[in-house]
Amino acid sequence: MGKSTCFHLPNTNLMGVGSLSNLGKELVALGYKKALIVTDKNLVKLGHVGKVEQILKDNNIAYTIFDGVERPNPNVTFVENGYKYIQDERNKAISPTYDFVISVGGGSNHDTARSIAALATNGGSIVNYEGSNKFTKPILPWVAVNTTAGSGAHVTMFNIITDDSRKTAMTISDPKLLATLTVDDPELQLSMPREVTISSGIDVLAHAVEAYVALNATPFTDALALGAIKLVFNNLKRVAVNGNDLETRENMAYATDMAATAFNNAGLGHTHTIAHQIDGASYRHHGLTTGALLPYVLEFNAPSIPVQRFIDMAIAMGETGVTGFNAVETVLTAIRKFNETLGIPTDLSELGAKDEDIKYYAEMALKDISGSANPRQATLEDMIQLIRTCMGVESSQKPGWEQDKQFDPIAMLANNAERLSANDLNVDRT
Repeated sequence: MGKSTCFHLPNTNLMGVGSLSNLGKELVALGYKKALIVTDKNLVKLGHVGKVEQILKDNNIAYTIFDGVERPNPNVTFVENGYKYIQDERNKAISPTYDFVISVGGGSNHDTARSIAALATNGGSIVNYEGSNKFTKPILPWVAVNTTAGSGAHVTMFNIITDDSRKTAMTISDPKLLATLTVDDPELQLSMPREVTISSGIDVLAHAVEAYVALNATPFTDALALGAIKLVFNNLKRVAVNGNDLETRENMAYATDMAATAFNNAGLGHTHTIAHQIDGASYRHHGLTTGALLPYVLEFNAPSIPVQRFIDMAIAMGETGVTGFNAVETVLTAIRKFNETLGIPTDLSELGAKDEDIKYYAEMALKDISGSANPRQATLEDMIQLIRTCMGVESSQKPGWEQDKQFDPIAMLANNAERLSANDLNVDRT
């Protein structure tokens, strides 16, 4: 018997080819009168923002545009500028005042938008809300029009904002941060450059894998996570070759939403806690960092993960002949080969990580709430050694998880006794 859980998801989610065309009637049904569009200048130039503008005009909804999201991994300044923008417009006594925020873009734009929406009703600085459940009031309604297959920010309650003063990406989590309405139309993703397609897509895999092995995983999240793994392995390489393949774009859009919904409820792990520290200092695309980290962190976690979960993941990745004795290496090898094909770095140093900052990365990663569902507890020394390994830094002390490459599936089950009851061991979750 498992413990009771609460499943979080945005109220309404429009998905599939052509779903953007249904946005107008949904906004009218919600009674909205004036929007703040939050986006970036590139999406304005590409015409995606113009499509949303036309829908608002056709439905007599007023709007203004804040296009101050200047790069990936949005920071506190972007949020503060957006919050000041919305306050300045309110002070002009323009009628009607804003009654919702609509983001157009990927995770950076979504996180900036909902941060602005949260401050519009709660006030203060976004830094004050780092952690879990810090908001006391509902946010200004937030609508997300998604244009990438990656972060899944549009369907989650996790908000990632970089604090440049500390060189860390803050994790802010609260059910109040869920969107009221989302749109995930793969036609908007056809313009994604190949490098963004790859870096965003590999992040979907990291989300799905971490959700599947997370401590808070349930049969509900398991189905979504495994389905997302299968979709990524079957489609990401194809769409990287042909970005105009609408079918694969749609499959990756579904994989994004499935993986994000899974981790939104099951949790993530140290792939993301470490990535948030590297991202906070380097401004490289988040997906490249999670992709590089994933096989290292999964190997570290392996002794605390039931071997059946590795068998399940291997099958979802299209592997055959998988047994309890080769499942771990099969999954790790499959991920590494997949990364290699896509050109994902194998060394965090390539992504801006610095040897002299390793201890700081480790300390901050252990404070990140994204690690609360990581299947294996880590000490500070564990994290330091793990990050050193991910950077290819030589160490006099061999990391414990590398001392024996032959994982014992029986021991793996025994070590995870707190997570699996005797009854759970007999449950087939394939």
